[in-house]
Amino acid sequence: MAKCVLLSTFPLPYHLIGSWTNRYDYLLSQSSQVDYLISPQPAGHHNEYKHIKYIYLKFGNRRGWTKYFYKYRYINYLKIVDSILIKEDKLILKVIDNVRLLKDLHGFLLNKGLRNRCRIVFSQHGYSYFFSSKEGVQFYEMADHLILLTKQSYEFEVGRYSYITSKISILPNGVNSQKFYKLSKEEKNIKKEQLGYKGKKICLWLSQERPKKGLHILLEAWHKSKLRNLNDFVLIIIGTSNNEILGNIHYKGKIPNDQLPEWYQISDFYMFTSLVHEGFSLSLTEALKSGCTVIASELEPLPEILMHGEYGHLIPKPHNPDSWNDVLDLLADNKLPQIEFSRDELDKLYDLENWRIKMNELIREEKQLFDRKSSFIK
Repeated sequence: MAKCVLLSTFPLPYHLIGSWTNRYDYLLSQSSQVDYLISPQPAGHHNEYKHIKYIYLKFGNRRGWTKYFYKYRYINYLKIVDSILIKEDKLILKVIDNVRLLKDLHGFLLNKGLRNRCRIVFSQHGYSYFFSSKEGVQFYEMADHLILLTKQSYEFEVGRYSYITSKISILPNGVNSQKFYKLSKEEKNIKKEQLGYKGKKICLWLSQERPKKGLHILLEAWHKSKLRNLNDFVLIIIGTSNNEILGNIHYKGKIPNDQLPEWYQISDFYMFTSLVHEGFSLSLTEALKSGCTVIASELEPLPEILMHGEYGHLIPKPHNPDSWNDVLDLLADNKLPQIEFSRDELDKLYDLENWRIKMNELIREEKQLFDRKSSFIK
């Protein structure tokens, strides 16, 4: 039977903040479909799961492989795959959002005459790589199976590149429903009081401090809006280097990942002001599952993630502060409805366990498909 090798350029588990590394560590903790893991050595004490063969990278030992080194950036991964193919007849090689590793694998296996013994499954975490036409054709020739996050991403790729023969699946991200969940009204009011926001309506912005995340657009709109002078409204900003209070705008600096759920849970509105095509925002999903009413840019694939307005309010022309000013004024006038779902409904939405089950199914199907065929020649 074909075996699955997961290739990660980050340690699993990863001791620093990393959303996809958390997902894949959870997959490994439960999965029987991943047989090998190739990754850097994790820091400190960590769990190893009995059903997986761990192979940690050793750097600096390139003797006998020098002729390959300058051609392949990930030669250490390639050496290990080559050694596994001595023992295993067929491999499913699972690559996580690293185009250079995909390119190295494909080229190396072709040159060694081993490509027909491997299927490469590639997970793309962004909306698109926005390759040129030539680069796009090359990319799709390298991956046997591409896993995208949204239907809108798929439609964009098909419209952009005229020649796609890879198998394509769509699998949205999943979030841990045991960490990110909606509080009851009573619990929420208690938590607000504990954090110093008793009786406040809270708008939350939480992201990285980069222009493409659109904070500057939101701040301009806030200062123009009726909300700027309302004491019962607060804009909480998390993820920047600032840690100060300016009127009813409260900067909280950077907060550790494990403390974020309570800030989502006390917030009434989540402002997602991205100015670019996101892959599948985890912060937006975490806020949604925590019971926030989401207000987000109407840029693909956000309409799909929010079910075209069923799960949140969409802002057309998000690069224009006036678009956000209009919705902020509706908030000030109590005319923007909060979108309410039960905790049970939100727990089922974009759930990590469902993601794990579906990813396992995709790997299992690849194994079964490969075992039914004698060869796959790219």
